[in-house]
Amino acid sequence: TAWIMARTYCITTKVHSSSIMSVLQSHPGSFLLLVKNLLEYQDVQVDWKLSWEDLKVKLRKLFDTSEDAFNQFSMGTALITHSSFEAAMEPLGLEAGLELQIRWAELDLDCNGDVSYEEFSTLVGTWGNSTGDASFGGLGRSGTLDVDRVLT
Repeated sequence: TAWIMARTYCITTKVHSSSIMSVLQSHPGSFLLLVKNLLEYQDVQVDWKLSWEDLKVKLRKLFDTSEDAFNQFSMGTALITHSSFEAAMEPLGLEAGLELQIRWAELDLDCNGDVSYEEFSTLVGTWGNSTGDASFGGLGRSGTLDVDRVLT
C-alpha cells in the first residue's frame, strides 16, 4: 500500500463576470484588492480589448501632454473618480464591463477609490510639458508643495 502526501494543492475555477461585477457593486474596496491579488499572484487570462500600451499610444496621439490627458480623465479636478474614468475610457474603445473595472483597479494603486496624477502617470507615463499645471499655484496635484517647481 502506498500513501501519497500532497504538499501543494491547486484549485481551479471559473468565475462568471456577473459574479465579479456583483462584488464590485457590493464591496468596491474589496473588489480592488481582489483584482490586485489576482493579477499579482495568478495567471489571469483575459482577452484585453485595450492594453495599457495601446492606451498609451492613443493618449499620446490625442493629448499634447500627460497633464492634458489627466485633466480629461479627471474632468478638470485634482483626482480621477471611477465615474470620470468610465466616461473617459468609452471614447477610447473600452466600454463599461469587467475589463474596465480591472483597468480601474490597476490604476488605483493605493485602493482609495480615486486616482491622483502620480498614480495616473505611473501607468500611462508622462510626455510633453508635464511639469505641472499653473492653476495649482505651486501645489502638486496631491495638494503638497512642489518645491522644485516653486523654486524654478
